[in-house]
Amino acid sequence: MLTDTPPATSTLTSLHRRIFAMSWAGFFFDAYTNTVLSFISVAVIADLHLAESTYSRLVGLQLAATAAGGILFGWLGDAVGRKKSLQYSILLFAFGSLLTGVTHGTWMLFVARIIAGIGVGGEWGVGQTLVGETFPAVLRGRFAALLQAASPLSIMLSSVVGSLLAPAVGWRWAMVLSAAPAVLVLIVRIWMPESPVWEAKASGGRKTERIPLREMRAMLWRPPYRKTLIVVFALTTFDMFAFWIPYTWLPNYLAKERHINVVHSLGWFMVLQTGSLLGYLTFGWVADRWGRRLTLTAYSVVLALGIFSITLLWNRLDTQTGLLQVAMFVTGVGTGTFSGIGPLVVENFPTEVRSTVAGFVWNVARALTFFGPVMVTGLAPLAGLSGGISIAGLFALCVAGSAWLLPETAGRTLAA
Repeated sequence: MLTDTPPATSTLTSLHRRIFAMSWAGFFFDAYTNTVLSFISVAVIADLHLAESTYSRLVGLQLAATAAGGILFGWLGDAVGRKKSLQYSILLFAFGSLLTGVTHGTWMLFVARIIAGIGVGGEWGVGQTLVGETFPAVLRGRFAALLQAASPLSIMLSSVVGSLLAPAVGWRWAMVLSAAPAVLVLIVRIWMPESPVWEAKASGGRKTERIPLREMRAMLWRPPYRKTLIVVFALTTFDMFAFWIPYTWLPNYLAKERHINVVHSLGWFMVLQTGSLLGYLTFGWVADRWGRRLTLTAYSVVLALGIFSITLLWNRLDTQTGLLQVAMFVTGVGTGTFSGIGPLVVENFPTEVRSTVAGFVWNVARALTFFGPVMVTGLAPLAGLSGGISIAGLFALCVAGSAWLLPETAGRTLAA
């Protein structure tokens, strides 16, 4: 059940701290597992004698696996509890990392990354659901944002592992050591409580495990949830394209079109990541104060302006010292829109399907970004890489428009 009545208190307890700490750690290692391979890809490709086309298929299959994992673990989160689903997903992506490190053939590498992808897909939906159901409504946005802020920090760790650890110990040992998050399973099992909202639902005689996927699908495809599901999924997909197109193509774009070498491009990347971290952290505070829709619109417009500035307006801004760096930083700040997706799902869907919807929306949308490079490469011969990448700005504006097709849910409390 959902209500729009604000809670009477915003006091945080040890329950909140434990749930947030474990969810944040899961988020951090989830994003790390999903990105570390790209930072050691050169060594992996050389050692296993992979063709570039084979590596591309590997990346595509891992993305598809995250979509499957999102649906599977989302459903498990609704059926057997958020805590158990979180444990299973962490264990699976840690095992996938270990298997990647000991692989000695292409087929085994594919199996390892599919396993890792399924585990990675389970983390986001369950983690956001746990935090969203646990924290007071007036603080939900900011703690969802703090949870999302684990992502840029994990990407920084991935870059350190790829540039410093892997060359020192080898990419295999780097991946074996990346299985360390398996220890989190024991900590979660002992230290982290279950979502009180899910427990209240399960103990009330309406056990969520009795709802099979086909019945959930039928429920979500009827009013009042059908329109909301379509809009939230479309908004998340637009946001994924707005984020991953520039992030995927930035190194190639800076090298080929702007003639910036690898050493200097690292500086640009760090400016972008710093802005991104600030965007993730501030989004939640703004959204709790000014509402989900207005905040999503503002940050999406900022993201669009940043993308247009570092692509279509590059030559004009390059005449003034520092303007391009500011534009890169602004682009990062705009990616704070990712912090708004979790509360949208949590606040718009009931307890018995909330984790399933979160896993589906985030991970299927992320899997669809595999088609982003197709769009860019199709436009590049006509408008250059800058023109191709600039379409991400249009996707960001679509996020801004989509937000107004949803009800305002800031301050909405959740009940079993």
